[in-house]
Amino acid sequence: MIKNLIFDVGNVLFHYRWLEALVDTGMTKEQAAETGPKIFDETPLWREFDAGNIDLPGIIEGYGELFPEFKDNIAEFITRAERMPIDRPEVWEKMKLLKDKGY
Repeated sequence: MIKNLIFDVGNVLFHYRWLEALVDTGMTKEQAAETGPKIFDETPLWREFDAGNIDLPGIIEGYGELFPEFKDNIAEFITRAERMPIDRPEVWEKMKLLKDKGY
């Protein structure tokens, strides 16, 4: 019998407003749209950070080397990550229903 369910946080329990958060650091929307995918998908740094293999100073330094023109923007983006999540109450309601069923 299945008793426990594990949910991923990113784009499951929360959406993320990464584009807007990068713009909040002073990037243009175009710069943010071009740089964001590079930050998350085109270098191994984010995956290593997410896995706990790189600490906060290490990832800031790594991105500073890869994107020197946006070093300060990316540092602010990463250190102020609390601005990114967007609640998904529809998912949380479904989680409550699952809990009520014994999961």
